[in-house]
Amino acid sequence: GLERRYQAIAHRLAQLKSPYFLDFEFQPQGIRVDGAAYPIVKMAWAQGVTLGEFLEDNHGKKGALASLPGSLLALSKFLEAERVAHGDIQTGNMMVSGTSGAIQLIDYDGMFVEGIRDLGSSELGHINFQHPDRKSKNPFGPTMDRFSLIALWLALKALDEDPALWGKTNSEMDAIVFRASDFIDPSSSAVFSELMRKPALATHAQNFAAVCRAPTEKTPSLEDFLAGKNIPAGAIQISVKPLEGRPKPGYLGV
Repeated sequence: GLERRYQAIAHRLAQLKSPYFLDFEFQPQGIRVDGAAYPIVKMAWAQGVTLGEFLEDNHGKKGALASLPGSLLALSKFLEAERVAHGDIQTGNMMVSGTSGAIQLIDYDGMFVEGIRDLGSSELGHINFQHPDRKSKNPFGPTMDRFSLIALWLALKALDEDPALWGKTNSEMDAIVFRASDFIDPSSSAVFSELMRKPALATHAQNFAAVCRAPTEKTPSLEDFLAGKNIPAGAIQISVKPLEGRPKPGYLGV
């Protein structure tokens, strides 16, 4: 189903004509090797640097990240409206160009478009940006980017609020504020406790903890999350100090 997958993705992206996506073309007979034709994908070159590279260079500069949360919200609204999903929203698959916070998505191998729903998901996404259920349930549909967008939005908002969080949370290019272990048990997470100490972030941190603990299909859109709508029910105890006496999830390798 690989050729069908790429053909459907290329067709849908051509319909969208969106600045969020690069020109992407599937060519069934794009290259010849030893006289035989093979398929290729032809893709425009992305300008700028990855979001991970941008954050490593700019996380300590006042105001440098201010526009990025808004850019993520705009991207989320677009994906929701068009009913497409990238499948692996993370710092290595987003390009940032200029000072405006304009972002583009790259790496379309795991995209969902309606024409290939029956093929299922081809990848699990980066673990530090995915719901704990992603590996076991591996959903494939238009809402599968919701958790990643919320996690990344909250991480960027937190770093803009307090750049010192980069060091406090041992952030790096592919682990921005949060790691997979924080999602598994927010109550014992030092990161969630750190966010609870900040009035501008506490409500979002509490709601995100509820999202982490609920089934992945209960994850709201980023727009609803920011409005406090459709937050999964159930009390999750998050305080300014991690709960003690609970087994730690431990390190989870990428």
